[in-house]
Amino acid sequence: MKSIKLILAVAAMTLTAVLAGCGGDDPATSPEDPTNNSTNDQTDDSTPDDPSSKTGVLINGVVWAECNVDAFGTFAASAESPGMFYQWNRPKAWPATGDVTGWNNSAIAGDVWDAVNDPCPSGWCVPTKDEQATLLEKGKVTYVWTTLNGVHGGRFTDKVSGASIFLPVPGHRFDDGAQLGGDDGYYWSSSPNSMTYAWYLGVGSINAQNNVSLNRTYGYSIRCVHPSNLSFTVTFVSNGGSAIEAQTVVHGGRVIDPTAPTREGYAFAGWFTDDGNFTDSWNFAIRTVGADMTLYAKWTVFDVTPDPGARVSIDGATINGVVWAGRNVDAFGTFAAAPESPGMFYQWNRPKAWPATGDVTGWDDTEQSGDVWDAANDPCPSGWRVPTKDEHMTLVDAHQVTYVWTILNGVYGSMFTDKVSGASIFLPAAGCRVGLNGGLVLVGTNSIYWSGSYCGSTASPWCLYASRDTTLPSEGSISDTCSYGYSVRCVRQ
Repeated sequence: MKSIKLILAVAAMTLTAVLAGCGGDDPATSPEDPTNNSTNDQTDDSTPDDPSSKTGVLINGVVWAECNVDAFGTFAASAESPGMFYQWNRPKAWPATGDVTGWNNSAIAGDVWDAVNDPCPSGWCVPTKDEQATLLEKGKVTYVWTTLNGVHGGRFTDKVSGASIFLPVPGHRFDDGAQLGGDDGYYWSSSPNSMTYAWYLGVGSINAQNNVSLNRTYGYSIRCVHPSNLSFTVTFVSNGGSAIEAQTVVHGGRVIDPTAPTREGYAFAGWFTDDGNFTDSWNFAIRTVGADMTLYAKWTVFDVTPDPGARVSIDGATINGVVWAGRNVDAFGTFAAAPESPGMFYQWNRPKAWPATGDVTGWDDTEQSGDVWDAANDPCPSGWRVPTKDEHMTLVDAHQVTYVWTILNGVYGSMFTDKVSGASIFLPAAGCRVGLNGGLVLVGTNSIYWSGSYCGSTASPWCLYASRDTTLPSEGSISDTCSYGYSVRCVRQ
């Protein structure tokens, strides 16, 4: 079952849209922290790339610059560089070290940060309070106090993609002095709070927050955001298969999983970012786009055919002592129309049915409590029920049952045949819906079926798993999968 986790795990990736930021590669090397109130003092001595390499980082839906603003219209040289300070809605840059003269203590009028005074480089802007707040959503972003190349600061990391930004803490300037360095950083938002105050993001050794405002005449750091109106071209190379039309995707958007290409004598094995080696599989439900890119089709020689002696019954079959339904569960209490029909998906111990095609809304990503599949939530028709782990294991018994990955009426899936009677059942490779957002993945490549049995050691249910890449199916349990949507194949009560 390790292969399920490898396939379904969210791949960590840093988006590198060619925007206009700084050169620090700034990888997420700090350990994961479950809250946004970390006091861990981690060391993160990553080395920046060539400062001429300009990138932006997508975190929780907002594209952030990798470096602070330095002189007006420019970024600092590295992620840990303090850059320069700015008063709210004023274009003059003040150094982050040493003394200054000529500080302007006069009141700053207006209720917007005027574009002519915005010190961010072209294409970037001072973030709003709401945009800064996206960094503080504990369910989507982790915060850790850390050190980058000897400089203290806070690192914000997207929990889905693993992309991160580092905000140094150079202190600030105020009416009659300065508090430079230390354990606090202050970053202006463009949102006013009153005629004299404006909101800011505070970064410190205890936590990060943006529910405070201070005098607009103070000198704070600025970390810019991008309006995210860029779009990129995703090209599909079918490698001998039927042509797939290119797509235009906005920055941070997802590629639409196209209809699988076809190729005579071959089985389509998915889309990959690398041609030839095929090590980086593209997960359409999770991964997002940050630059023009190409996806390459992988093919495998198709050399399996259904057993001509197999007898797949629409009404079910007895295999190794267990009576199995001949079709997947469809709507609650009903079977699908045919053995190769995917039916509908179910989350563990929940009665709601989810379609096996298209997008869904209202997905429940919480983990279901309890360690049994309650009878009231069992979607099987009357006289049938969700199988146990032990009943699944009777299908995996190679002494009594043969298994083959095959096609039935144009649908890929798993065929199980009793060696004595020759009776068979076909489990279509309907794929599944991921627990995070209900995204549809692994269609045509994986058969994943719930059992009603719970595994105490992983605190998750058992499921039957088979794919085109396995010689034998397996039964396993993976942590935090109750919210996934899998198929159900019932057994007779």
